[in-house]
This record gives sequence, C-alpha cells and structure tokens, in this order.
Amino acid sequence: MALARCGWGGDYPADDVTEFAAGYDSLVADMFKYISMYNRYHKEHIGFECHVDNISAMAWLRLWKPKIHLQILKALTEVKERKPRPSNSIPVRS
Repeated sequence: MALARCGWGGDYPADDVTEFAAGYDSLVADMFKYISMYNRYHKEHIGFECHVDNISAMAWLRLWKPKIHLQILKALTEVKERKPRPSNSIPVRS
C-alpha cells in the first residue's frame, strides 16, 4: 500500500523494494556495492532512486495477492472521488 501511496517510486517504500531485491538479484546487489565504494572515495556522493512499473505490479498483485490489489484499487478510487476544495477556500468545521 505504501508503494502505491507514494506514486510507485522515488520515496522510501520504493527504496525498500530495491533493498529487498538486492537479496535475490545479484545485479541490484552489485549496484549497492558500487554506490558504497564510489561514495567511500568521492567527495560528492551518489545514490539511487527506484520506480516500480505500476501496471506490472498491479497485474502481479491481482494474480498473487488479490486482497492487497483490491485495497489499492479501493484507495485509488476514494482519492479520485474526493472533490477538491478550491485553493482559496477555508475549511469550516460544523
């Protein structure tokens, strides 16, 4: 859910996906080794940013984790259904 909430990338939930992938994908693990070595010897450090293909992710979730798939769909639908308040309006509590 957190990954979908952050727009499928560029935030900590996507970083978590990349760090998890390093455990089973040697190319991702090598990338982390490279970043670590580079940063050890250079003044200006580099990093990484992960973006997940949301269409593929949702297809995988639909097949293997249907409850999570439905939760994400429901959350996305709720966001779309909310009516945006004009930027110059002041919220009023009743």
